[in-house]
Parts: sequence; C-alpha cells; structure tokens
Amino acid sequence: MHYLMNKDIPCLEIETGRYIRYERCPISLMLDPRSVGIKYSKVYKWIQQRAVPLSRKNADAIYMAMQLPRDNSETELMYLTHSLSINDNFWIADEKEISNISYYNISLFRNSFAEAMYLVALKGNKFTISDSRLSPEFTGQGSYPKCFIRGTDGIYIVKNQSIQETMNEILACYIAELLGIKTAHYDYIKFSGLDCTKSKILTNEQLNWESAFSVSEALALRGQTPQEYMMKHYTVDFCNMIIFDALVLNADRHMKNWSFEIDAESNVIRGLSPSYDYNKAFEADSKTTSTLIFDNNRRLNILEAGRYTYNNYGCSIDLCGLYDTVDGLNVKMDKQAFKNRIAYILGRKDSQIDCY
Repeated sequence: MHYLMNKDIPCLEIETGRYIRYERCPISLMLDPRSVGIKYSKVYKWIQQRAVPLSRKNADAIYMAMQLPRDNSETELMYLTHSLSINDNFWIADEKEISNISYYNISLFRNSFAEAMYLVALKGNKFTISDSRLSPEFTGQGSYPKCFIRGTDGIYIVKNQSIQETMNEILACYIAELLGIKTAHYDYIKFSGLDCTKSKILTNEQLNWESAFSVSEALALRGQTPQEYMMKHYTVDFCNMIIFDALVLNADRHMKNWSFEIDAESNVIRGLSPSYDYNKAFEADSKTTSTLIFDNNRRLNILEAGRYTYNNYGCSIDLCGLYDTVDGLNVKMDKQAFKNRIAYILGRKDSQIDCY
C-alpha cells in the first residue's frame, strides 16, 4: 500500500482511494467530503500530472537516469522519488516509509538535491542516479528544458529557451514589476553554456501552489470555474493579470500557467499566486483568445479581454500614468504599439489596428 502524505500526515490510501484525512488532501483530490474515498483513476491522474511529462525535452535522459523505460513509467518514477515537488508538501510513502521517514528529512525545501540531475534535465547528459533521489526535476512540468539549483537565499529554476523568448520573459517581468503586479522575477543567466532565465521559487513549506488546471474539477463540483472563483474572491489581482496579459500580448496563459496560493497549515486557498512564465509574451495576435474571462459565452481575444475587464471590473494598474511614461522607458520594444494597446483598453482607441 502507498499513502499520499501531507508533510507527516497520511491523508489518502493511493491504491484504494480511501480518504484518511480529507481536509489535508490536495484541493485537486478533495472531490467529495461525504464520501469515504475516490476512484483510483483520479489518484492516478494526480500522480501522472506530477511526473515530468514525456513531451519534455530531455525526458528520455531523466527516465534513463532513474533506470526506467520511458514509456508509461510516470507512476513508477513518482513512487521511486516520493513524488516530491517544490510546489507543495505532498509526497508518496509506502507502508515501511510511512513510519521510517520524516518529511523534513526529504523535503526539497530544506535538503540537498541530486546535483547531476540538473545536467540531465537541462542538457540531456547521460548519468545514472544512485546516491540520491531528491530532485525537483522529477515533477517539473512544461515542455522546455529546465533545472533547479539551490542558492544561498532559496531555490531557483533555470529554463533554457531561445534568446528571443528569454528577452521576452525578462521584458514582461520588468513591465509587471513596473505596474506593481505580483510576479515571479526573471533574470538572464548563461548557465552551463546555454541562454537561460533564472527565477526564484516562491513556494515554501508554509505556502504551496496548485495550478488552476489541477483544482478545476474540485471547484466544478462546487459550481465554479477557477476563473469565477478568482473573480469573486480575489478580483483585483485576477483583473490585473488579465489586463497585464493584454499589455504584453501574453500568448500562453493556459490553465497550468496560473495558480492558487494555498496556506500549507490550514490547507485553504489564500489568493492568486504571483504571475509567471512569460516566454511567449509579445507573441499574441488578434486570433489569440483569453482563457481567463468571457463575455457570457463569447470568447474574447486577448485585447478584448483586457478592455472588457477594465470596463466591467477595473484594476489597480494606473493605465493613464503608464501611457504617459511609456516613451521614457529605457527598454527595447515597439513603444507605439504598446501605447496603442493601452489606449484600446482605456477606450481611447476603437480598433486594434497597430496594436500588435
């Protein structure tokens, strides 16, 4: 038998799906408080979503490092590595480990990583990991090669992408910080000979994240989408994100690219996470639709979404002040198109011509 653990608290039997401590489960698995358990298929889906996706560049090397065949090995990988993540305090233990291992002895937030793994994950180097199985690389999501390193002040994610995508990410981050939007911070780094961005992990043992995609089923059973929940409870932060995406033409705000902040002690939602992942900024066009807000059931393109949000809900971003200061910004971008986007959102411009 394997157990899903929240720190040192068993909260679910994996093979049976039986709840042990319903209120301590991941929100994505809190599907029925009246039930004694959930289907194994739901638990299996949760495990699969934590494993490094097979579509990830260098996924082959990661599975080979753990001496696992690439095909259909996500669950086995998660059992071998305890399914540890830098997003939360959940992990998997078997019947022996549940009484012999303390979470704090394996927590990624406080223990050293298998250093060879960053070369495997980032560059596809061939290693066999035998001395340590602690590594955030095993549950890292997304398709880009990335790795995790420990600095003196925390854990950092290093992501390799094209130089243009790297510059897009850094510029979008600069604009978010200029506007006072909660955001992950991105810097350029030449890491192991590759052009990369470097960003500090914002989770810890007290503050966890779950993606909007992960919590969507649990919220649906309560009659809400993740978007509706955020708009109701954290309106300003959510509206800021919609309008920011319009300003920087973020083409990649899918449901795994924004998250809920979870208080790790109470296991309840405490807000919208800081915004993150901007490598597809400045790439949206008039056909790029928003996944964050709709006009009834009508899908809005990304600029329409920003304008609709501003008119109906507002935001804390000083768009008028931003318009007046754009020309003085010491950045390389199409400033006139940026001003046109601001003008469109404000209603000063009727069409999206010259906004992209």
